[in-house]
Amino acid sequence: MTILAMVMSLLVLSRKNKSLLETNGTYIIFGVLVLAHRSFLIYGFLIIFYQFFLKKKIKIFAKNFLFLISPYIAFEILLATASLESYDWNKSNFKQFYWIFDVIRGKETFNSNNFCQTFKTFNKCNFEITYNYLKYFIIMLMFVVLLLSFIKISNRNYEFELKNLVYLTIGIYFFWSLQGWYPPYRFINYSLGYFMVMLFMTCVESLKIKKNIAYLSLIFYFMSVGYLEPYSKNSLELNFFNLISLLLFVFYLINMYKSKTVYRD
Repeated sequence: MTILAMVMSLLVLSRKNKSLLETNGTYIIFGVLVLAHRSFLIYGFLIIFYQFFLKKKIKIFAKNFLFLISPYIAFEILLATASLESYDWNKSNFKQFYWIFDVIRGKETFNSNNFCQTFKTFNKCNFEITYNYLKYFIIMLMFVVLLLSFIKISNRNYEFELKNLVYLTIGIYFFWSLQGWYPPYRFINYSLGYFMVMLFMTCVESLKIKKNIAYLSLIFYFMSVGYLEPYSKNSLELNFFNLISLLLFVFYLINMYKSKTVYRD
């Protein structure tokens, strides 16, 4: 759901889909999807802020904000009429985001799972998890840096909407940095992880050189990542699959270097 939220947001912000940015239905759809995952809420906000900075009109901001939250309000009203209450598992177990209100009210929320829930510690905890994440996924980071470097030093003409990806990544990273509960992998992956993968794919699509080799390298790389491994390890351990991924990527770079034409759509 989280990567779907980012992909949908990139489509809405794309220059090719300006009508989606103006359509009320876009915000209603995001509002409905908030009931499935709260990531759609922050992505919806980011899209609204984007449009507000383009139009500089409070009325547009207020209207789209209303469309975004109306499905949630309708859901809560429906529950109330049925004498039911909504249940937030993350709030109940980890005080996710709600710790901020507790701190403001002077109420302590410390326990073994949410020791980072103070204004003095939450940022430090988030950066520590970010650092560990980047150490573990250093190969993917290296892939992205090399691709961007090749585009830069070769003075190639390319065009892709990098600013929208950066904007959404910064926004979602900041959003999850406030949660106050920092597992080693998941929430950083929602921002930096998706950013690296989507940037990798965007660069490959722009360069149009031996794309199958690049994507095969990407597939082997993710085959090297165990399902639970990122939660238990903070640094890279080489194995058969990531070594194959590295070899394929080197082969891809060699082909890029030899290529005389790199063109865009």
